Amino acid sequence: MKHLLLLSCLIGCASTPTETMTIHEYRPATQAKEPTIYMFSTDECEPCREAKPVVEREARLRGDRVVIVKADDLRLMRRMGYSSLPVFRFAKPGGPDLVLKGWDKKRFVKAYQHFDDSVVKR
Repeated sequence: MKHLLLLSCLIGCASTPTETMTIHEYRPATQAKEPTIYMFSTDECEPCREAKPVVEREARLRGDRVVIVKADDLRLMRRMGYSSLPVFRFAKPGGPDLVLKGWDKKRFVKAYQHFDDSVVKR
């Protein structure tokens, strides 16, 4: 029974739809065909490394995609209006994008709940 539970967890964990792209490959999130979180980050950014597993777990729970955008060109990031990392862009078809700058787990979860249509709004 333990092995069955472990196997189902591994299958669920492995099905997290995470993709990685460079900042030069990124296109405006309004073209998203499914709910997607774009996380702009670098490997050197400590808050980015701290945020990644939380972002992936939250997306896995809700069935949304995660795209990690490697922000290797800081000049381009500044032109986009992002002066610090990480930056999260929540995108869904037919809806406005929601942008969250910086890493704070509580703020991220609150923003995600606002983005998530399945959460009952009060």
